[in-house]
Amino acid sequence: MANNISSRRVKRWAFSLQELLADPMASDAKCPINVDSHSYEITKKNMETADNRWSFDNAAAHVYHLMKSDSYSRYLRSEMYKDFLNGSKKKTSVKGIRSIVSFSARKDNVI
Repeated sequence: MANNISSRRVKRWAFSLQELLADPMASDAKCPINVDSHSYEITKKNMETADNRWSFDNAAAHVYHLMKSDSYSRYLRSEMYKDFLNGSKKKTSVKGIRSIVSFSARKDNVI
């Protein structure tokens, strides 16, 4: 009986794992992974035949290469980063600093 329960759990986990692993590679996924067609085909074949922990190595290497060579420079050119820089420049005005730091308090404490 314990073996039967265990095998049912394994089947249920295997189904959930297949759903989890297949979703990011699907073209209509909610959060698709950007891989080239060659990496996609290799990964798809690995999932169908090998189904082991190395199935995604090719796709992972491709994503790592994209992030290493492209993401940071693209982020620096993005409107989001430019808005961040503009927002931080506005906060560093001298008037704002003087309102936070009280220079008169330092004079009173000096003996």
